[in-house]
Amino acid sequence: AWNELIKLAEEMKIPVVTTMMGLGAIPEDHPLSLGMIGMHGKIGANIAISECDALLGIGVRFDDRATGDLRYFAPKADIIHVDIDPVEIGKNVRVAVPVTADAKSALRAILKEAKSNAEIKPNKEWLQKIKELKKKFASKMDYDDIPIKPQRVIKEAMDVLDDDAIIASEVGQCQMWAAHFYDFKKPRTWISSGGLGTMGFGFPSAIGAKVARPESQVVNIAGDGSFLMNSQELATAVENDIPVVNCILNNRYLGMVKQWQDLFYDERRSATDLGQSPDFAELAESYGAYGVRITKPSEIAPGIEEALKSGKPAVLDIVIDPDEQVLPMVPAGGRLDKMIT
Repeated sequence: AWNELIKLAEEMKIPVVTTMMGLGAIPEDHPLSLGMIGMHGKIGANIAISECDALLGIGVRFDDRATGDLRYFAPKADIIHVDIDPVEIGKNVRVAVPVTADAKSALRAILKEAKSNAEIKPNKEWLQKIKELKKKFASKMDYDDIPIKPQRVIKEAMDVLDDDAIIASEVGQCQMWAAHFYDFKKPRTWISSGGLGTMGFGFPSAIGAKVARPESQVVNIAGDGSFLMNSQELATAVENDIPVVNCILNNRYLGMVKQWQDLFYDERRSATDLGQSPDFAELAESYGAYGVRITKPSEIAPGIEEALKSGKPAVLDIVIDPDEQVLPMVPAGGRLDKMIT
């Protein structure tokens, strides 16, 4: 239903935000796109949700990672909730207009009504505010630091990969860095474990995506902890000649848990230091895959390019700053408009 979504947004000049699982439904460089909302969403997107006076939710479940404190979620808005499953409607948020329908059918009906209603006019002040939010809170990604900043890894990947490349992710900081900083241009190019948040999900799902769409570039954005959950699938990828690229953001920690321990538990760390991790590049080579270790920002783009050219399953062991956190962040149970930055 992404074509209908974009047509409706353009016809009525409605700004669009997405949940993590909806990334790619609208190109993130579209003037009306504000990107992802939620715990690790874009600041501008979260502010827009908090200040809007009407909210059309298409196929979303309004989970707590997207909404934050429900008492302050879109407090000024009348919510129209469209979902094919009536059980989802009104389950988590107050709904002014419930619509049980297929997303595409509903969007087509709304678009038809919008085109026939001459009284609908764009809110120029709101659109100007959206433009200002995008500019004010644009992401910084061009870091030259050593150890490497993960934002720089995502930037280099975007510059190298095709717009229709499929990005899978493991779970943890790597997942949120990918979701927040990667500008998805096409639908169905983002595969990640939302809801359950299953560590080890990314690599096997990338293998499946490459089998389904062999003509597409497929890259798994991984953390060292999550990759270790299913690293043995290198054998599967090599045996079946499935050339997916794993970009491991290696900070030697279970990073997301460490971040919570540091922010909310006075830096009392427990069981998050991975100590002596394997050399992931050598591990890949031992399976017959392509492996390389990257320690400088200038090595990232050539590393990805060579991995793609190798025609083999590949692992890039990218050494990143162990103290870098996923920010901005809404604390658990916090308000979307009160983010840690």
